[in-house]
Amino acid sequence: MSGAGKVYAERGRVRAFGPVDLTLQEGESVALVGRSGTGKSTLARCLAGLEPLTEGRLDGGGRAVQLVFQDSPLALPRQWTVAAILAEPLELAGQRETPRQLAERLEQVGLPPALLSRTAATLSGGERQRVALARTLAVPELRLLLLDEPFAGLDPSAAEGLAALLAEWRRRRGLGLLLITHDLAGARRLADRVLVMADGRIVETKPMAEFFDYAAHPASRALLEAMLP
Repeated sequence: MSGAGKVYAERGRVRAFGPVDLTLQEGESVALVGRSGTGKSTLARCLAGLEPLTEGRLDGGGRAVQLVFQDSPLALPRQWTVAAILAEPLELAGQRETPRQLAERLEQVGLPPALLSRTAATLSGGERQRVALARTLAVPELRLLLLDEPFAGLDPSAAEGLAALLAEWRRRRGLGLLLITHDLAGARRLADRVLVMADGRIVETKPMAEFFDYAAHPASRALLEAMLP
């Protein structure tokens, strides 16, 4: 995206973010970090085509870019079965999968086929995140996966398991990853590069290997100081 921005005119011209220039290399894993309210999630929704930009341009997109929402009561239809959730993306494209194919998709994200008959409301946070990932990975054109606070609410074991799964799928399909988060510890597990967002703009960019020792912007330092020992 180049010169990209989002302004909500109906809210009295409230600027969500921008202008932002953002280029992701094929197969790259990038962490977009910043405090809550800096515009990270809105930027992700624009990248995924769920909201239009009001400024600048977006190159690429379509079904090649998919967003996995932060786990919340709204992220998955809570009364739908896991089978219905997994089947939805391909049904919208006029395709159907057999129960065996749905079971294989669950197994690919480390979940047992027995979960197919369960509803989302009965799953743990870690299970819901994996189901959301399995649904997204069904899109054959997928090239860039956007993950909004992927580790939020997960215990350390579940977070490590999800990070390992994402790293495996990145290797297997050459996927690019964009992690939208305020959790630097989680971002450190997966990202090659860090972009720091403050007041709707990207204020610092560094390789992950250098960020923790050489971050310079006050917003970056504030995030580092907020990390637990």
